[in-house]
Amino acid sequence: MTPEPVVSVTVPAAPEGVWRALRDPEEIGRWFGWEQPGLEDEIALIFHGRLADGIELPEGMDTSIEVDEERRTLRTGPHEIRVSGGPDGAVVRVTRVVDVGDTGWDAFHAEIDAIEEGWLTFFQQLAFALARHPGEPRRTAFGMGALPGTDPLALLGLAGARELEPGDAYTATLATGDELAGTVWFRSPHQVGLTVDGWGDGLLVAAAVPGSDTGATTAMAIASTYALPSDRLADLEHRWSTWWAEHTIAPSDPPEGSG
Repeated sequence: MTPEPVVSVTVPAAPEGVWRALRDPEEIGRWFGWEQPGLEDEIALIFHGRLADGIELPEGMDTSIEVDEERRTLRTGPHEIRVSGGPDGAVVRVTRVVDVGDTGWDAFHAEIDAIEEGWLTFFQQLAFALARHPGEPRRTAFGMGALPGTDPLALLGLAGARELEPGDAYTATLATGDELAGTVWFRSPHQVGLTVDGWGDGLLVAAAVPGSDTGATTAMAIASTYALPSDRLADLEHRWSTWWAEHTIAPSDPPEGSG
């Protein structure tokens, strides 16, 4: 029996264009992850099976990939990614094809849900990039950390967005001070994606990462911006880095009110 996809995202573009966005490193950089040191090495490993010098992975971990150009499938890690045609464009499906308890993959067992949430984030960023900014460069701001309580999206100022449906208009004031307006791009049990008019028609994805410790919840936010002036991007990065540094709970810090 064929496993059910764990992620399925419709991309309003032709399948061949979406497949190219999964194979060309420059195109991958327009939607995958966020700007950080080592991003090119991560792309090379995940999408082309190339391990950069000096990077150590769990012993026995299989870094090979399997690519079928004709079927437009890529097996990377414990997942197969498939691009196929659909009535509204291309459909990207991610299927778990390796038992993470098998030798070489057991290190992923506790992280597999978070990895799959990451694929959902990134393929929604792909859908947005190809739908609204094909071929355009992207600049990002990023925040991640353990936040107090069980509702990090509310702490970030996004509680109201969870009640809206894709396509609905919204306004929000982030805890970082950013005034946002746009529409809901997508929503899932753990994530919300919002278009942001003021970021050059950008995208905000905020997520509560499954598997967090009791008393705090790991949260993540990625701002994808387009044609945003350098000074405004620098201000955005400063506000975000300051807020996350002030609110993230270190592993040894107890949540407020816990004792």
